[in-house]
Amino acid sequence: MQQNARGRTRPVFGLGMIALSLLGACSAETGANESDAVGEQSLALVGEPSFTQQKTVLGFEDASAWSVSAGTRAASTDASRGARALAITGADQTVLTSKPIGKLNGVSSKLLLDVKLPASPAWGQVQLYVDSPQSGIYHQWVGLASLQGLSAGQYHTLAFTVSSSLQSLLSQATNVAFKVEVNRPRPTPSAVTLVDRLRFELPAGIPECAENSSIFINVERGPAFSEALLERIQCRLYDMYPVLADRFDRQAPTWLRLLVESHGVAGAGGNLIGFNVNHFSAHPDDLDAFVHEAMHLMQSRYQPGAPGWFIEGGADWVRNEYRTPGTPWAVVPEWRPGIHYRTGEVVGFFNWIDRTYRAGKTPLVEALHFILLERSYTPAMWVELTGVDLDGLWMQYSGGQAPVGVAEGQGVSFYQDPSYVRLGSTLPAGAYDGTLLGSYGVVGDDISSIKVPPGYSVTVYEHDGFEGASETLTGDHPTLSTLNDEISSLVVTKL
Repeated sequence: MQQNARGRTRPVFGLGMIALSLLGACSAETGANESDAVGEQSLALVGEPSFTQQKTVLGFEDASAWSVSAGTRAASTDASRGARALAITGADQTVLTSKPIGKLNGVSSKLLLDVKLPASPAWGQVQLYVDSPQSGIYHQWVGLASLQGLSAGQYHTLAFTVSSSLQSLLSQATNVAFKVEVNRPRPTPSAVTLVDRLRFELPAGIPECAENSSIFINVERGPAFSEALLERIQCRLYDMYPVLADRFDRQAPTWLRLLVESHGVAGAGGNLIGFNVNHFSAHPDDLDAFVHEAMHLMQSRYQPGAPGWFIEGGADWVRNEYRTPGTPWAVVPEWRPGIHYRTGEVVGFFNWIDRTYRAGKTPLVEALHFILLERSYTPAMWVELTGVDLDGLWMQYSGGQAPVGVAEGQGVSFYQDPSYVRLGSTLPAGAYDGTLLGSYGVVGDDISSIKVPPGYSVTVYEHDGFEGASETLTGDHPTLSTLNDEISSLVVTKL
């Protein structure tokens, strides 16, 4: 995507358009209603591996994912990484057993575990086991680490060597449970031992935020870039991509390519996300843009015909849902002159629909997302989800202020692509500056073909305010020879 002069995002030809070009690769039956489409997708997700399970369980983010053979366990906010660790009290010896993990990722030759002790013990040890009966792994011992003499009040990392044969088994195994046997003296009955971050050791050069991740990011380097900022970008993806995949598409790619470029802002499609080093060097806190781009990968399996504005607007809505507090990215909360659903700034529109027509239901963007994964887009989907057609919703959202174009042939028609593809609107006689064009759904600086019917002419201008290079057209132009993607204001005349 790229920012135009008025602050809106618009697709960039090249990487920014990949997400759109990949859509429509297959076909689907039509006719299912919303509950059927969403219900079928939800049922499909139940049996598919969770993208966040390994990180949640082995990161001890959910205390209920572990049981204890003796004593008690509880969540603690005193974590070595993440939000929580597991606190153990009430027994010198206990075995922690995890819930089974559907499929392990990142299996390597070493398992690490962080432990924080209430006192330095004269003796003690931790033993580690794995169990996956359906894969032929029965209470397999991994290794032992001593606790003797470790200092109190700080986290220590214990290491367990994973044999090559066990690595091979774990890489293929399903429903793997881990058992952590902790044996140490307690200075007092209520003394707390903390455990956190059971994880496979990462290869050199992979940031710590990738531990227990279900995805792998391969950085394809281009222009020189700050290594610290590159790691922050990777970590935003490692943190958020699995969350989005669990919510929106359990079939999303697990191997991502992160391409460092020097043009546009960012774009995504297939398993590729590219970004402009210059933009993010100048705006290092704009990392939520990668939530937007990650959502595009969830949209890659849409059936034919999904509108580009919804693809972009839906990704913006998701970005806003997972927005980092305090970042400068803003959402237009209500209609104002110059915006149209076809030209972006629709997060407020989607939120208004949810408040007005879908209170207590799945949010509009999420519901329509699952429908588009199942079948081709039709305008009737808006009626299906709200009871009102799209233009009727937009008119209500604007309080009756949104201007409406005329039928083709009754004015001049403007298209975003050559050969009359992607209609913006058909405009009657009048003068249209950039704001008014936007209100009619005509994207400024994004007009590539024009239909001028008999009895009309149009004068187009390079700049807003009817300034700059100009040209008067009196017939159809399937491909503009001048001012292509450079028209910012115009005057339609009825002869």
